[in-house]
Amino acid sequence: MIVNIAIGNNPSHLWDAIGDLVWFIKGAIEAVGHTVVVSDYRAIDRGINLFIDRFYQQAELAVSLELRNVRYGFVVTEHISEDGVLNFGAETLTEEMTNPIRHSEFVWCLIEESLPFCLQLNTESHFLPLGFVPSIAPRPPRMVYKDIDFVVTGRSSERRLRILRELENRGFQTGISNHAPRFIRDGLLERSKFNLSLQKVEGQRIVSATRICHSILHRVPVILELNQNISPSVYSTYCLQASMTELVDRCVNFAREIDVIDFANCTFERFAAEMNMVKAMGALMDRIK
Repeated sequence: MIVNIAIGNNPSHLWDAIGDLVWFIKGAIEAVGHTVVVSDYRAIDRGINLFIDRFYQQAELAVSLELRNVRYGFVVTEHISEDGVLNFGAETLTEEMTNPIRHSEFVWCLIEESLPFCLQLNTESHFLPLGFVPSIAPRPPRMVYKDIDFVVTGRSSERRLRILRELENRGFQTGISNHAPRFIRDGLLERSKFNLSLQKVEGQRIVSATRICHSILHRVPVILELNQNISPSVYSTYCLQASMTELVDRCVNFAREIDVIDFANCTFERFAAEMNMVKAMGALMDRIK
């Protein structure tokens, strides 16, 4: 089967940001014996099209594809509560997301908590955990050079910068990739001892599956900022965890107490053994006729 991962439903400034997710999905589908192509807006007539995230300013596209008998599936990357609250109320759920969930041939949810809502709209909704794919796992570097203590591989925000400044005041070197190309971001990651998965603004409670799994494959420990209202996820078990109220102090303690290389290698081995994305993908692809 040919699978076309079409990312053109997202604004072009987000294409680089979803590149890691495309990398995981493409590698897993190819590993179970299918052909994968990646495109912008171009849907293919022979095979399956796979769209990611939402149909930005194109809510009607979901219906028009169905009417043209274009086969497609949809990947939900966001947290949606069972009663339809998107990202804990930080955003409004619109037809840009509900239409493709409702009209697609199948739906894959990266966040398990989103599955009950998606099942209400589409009975062919399934949880797709990101995980280990042998073909995309980078080789360990021959020489480890770690001159950055804490990095944020994500967009800048006032809150994230404030936390990094607090760590700098404690004597640590920090960095943030912001809108840098992936090769710059990955370069910063490889030079870093810890990857900080921080909430962008106050009140958010989002767990970034892609950031966590990408960092584990690059053998960089993730410090995940949690609060008491976040349910443990399959991804958070592979992270060092810190509450919002004690985040900086916990980061300082982790930096002083943890052997970064040993911890990263042990986490990678456990992740590879327990999170077999190829097996999960094989089961999902077998459902597509």
